[in-house]
Amino acid sequence: MAARRRKKARAVPEPPREARKVYVETSVWGMTLDNQPRALRQPTQQFLRQCGSGVFLPYVSTVVFQEIARADESQQARMLREISSLAPIALEPSEASEALAEAYLQAGADDQAINEMLKNAELTPQDPESVASLKNAYVAGGIKGFWRKRLELRMAEAKQVYVSPVVFARIYARLGEKENALQMLEKGYQERAFGMHVLADVPEFQSLRADPHFVAIVRRVGVQRLP
Repeated sequence: MAARRRKKARAVPEPPREARKVYVETSVWGMTLDNQPRALRQPTQQFLRQCGSGVFLPYVSTVVFQEIARADESQQARMLREISSLAPIALEPSEASEALAEAYLQAGADDQAINEMLKNAELTPQDPESVASLKNAYVAGGIKGFWRKRLELRMAEAKQVYVSPVVFARIYARLGEKENALQMLEKGYQERAFGMHVLADVPEFQSLRADPHFVAIVRRVGVQRLP
């Protein structure tokens, strides 16, 4: 008796995975510029291709466009073309809200500043656990605990997508870790990181403005003057 031919089992298609929501900040778009180091530009381009293919669902806010507007015209055009090609979802966090949070910090009104920053965080596609961890870190460790947790979250993020050294420098400056902040700015200079061109305007670096190392970095960047 002839052996019965076994029917090949039909593969059951896996259900489509939900794209992971990601907030694509200005430094990522800046890393697409031709003058950026190839070793950093390539993984950034790969990440953006994954956004285009549906692996990630990209978001931007008005803050991104306001920061891009500070770049020269050719850089603006290049970054805006990249953004247009992906058509990311627009969010509401604004520069005005960030300015309000900064004013609260300068006045020592930490509770109001944290509330404002968390309000912005909740509008970005961060997972609820991250936002909750920031709240808990503030309750447990005050303003320093908040910045420590933010540093930890940023370091975890940097393992998956480019995060500008300027971002880390700003957090270290908030923590009062001047040497770490300057080290990150040196790295930013070497990487031609977007955001280096406005160092003199960044409020977090107010405490560094009299430091000769910081002054030297600003002069090497060569596009700004300290007030």
